[in-house]
Amino acid sequence: QQQQQQQQQQEQGEKASPSDSKLWKDVLAGGNQDDGILVRLGSALAYVLPICDGIQYAWPLALILPQLLPILQTFGGIESFADTIPFGVLIWFLIMDYLSKQPWVPPLLRFNLGQAVRLDVRMSLVTLFIKFVPSIVGSFVPLSQDSINQGMIQEDPTFASLVLTFVAILMGVLAFLLLATTVLYSVVYSIAGSVPERVPFLSREIAGFLGLHHRSSNLEAN
Repeated sequence: QQQQQQQQQQEQGEKASPSDSKLWKDVLAGGNQDDGILVRLGSALAYVLPICDGIQYAWPLALILPQLLPILQTFGGIESFADTIPFGVLIWFLIMDYLSKQPWVPPLLRFNLGQAVRLDVRMSLVTLFIKFVPSIVGSFVPLSQDSINQGMIQEDPTFASLVLTFVAILMGVLAFLLLATTVLYSVVYSIAGSVPERVPFLSREIAGFLGLHHRSSNLEAN
């Protein structure tokens, strides 16, 4: 009897708090279920946008690994082409965001579009932070000093400026490595037809967008 009671309790616990994979299957079960090669390819290509926005921080890596140079040049060329179109990157971003909210879009593609958009937003925040930190620090610590060279007055960077530049480059490289790791994981899963649901914070954010948290709370309430 005790064993039966324990089994019943375990079954009730599983019903009250189902696993993430079951919840993902429930959320992604409705609508257009196409997960063919075109949907998987589109899911992978969705991450070109955040990579292009973060590629500017990857160039120092080419000094260590010159083999990366062709890849960096390819994504840099895509970014340059998008910049030649007025508001090209913004239009690209808005189209992806719009498609991620359309119920007729296959759920696998919707998920990856939404995740790629949120990755791009985070890279934009990194860019803003690196861009404005010198202005903030410069209001407290001088970042340049005047010097005379051959009768000409010129500005030279201070030690604080050099340290700040090094920290900014290091932050950019680390941010890109984190982005590249996340994109690689997501692309591999997408090509395999699986949901890249294990990205910390981001996947949960997409889950809320798709109604996962709401569905989970309803199940727990029942």
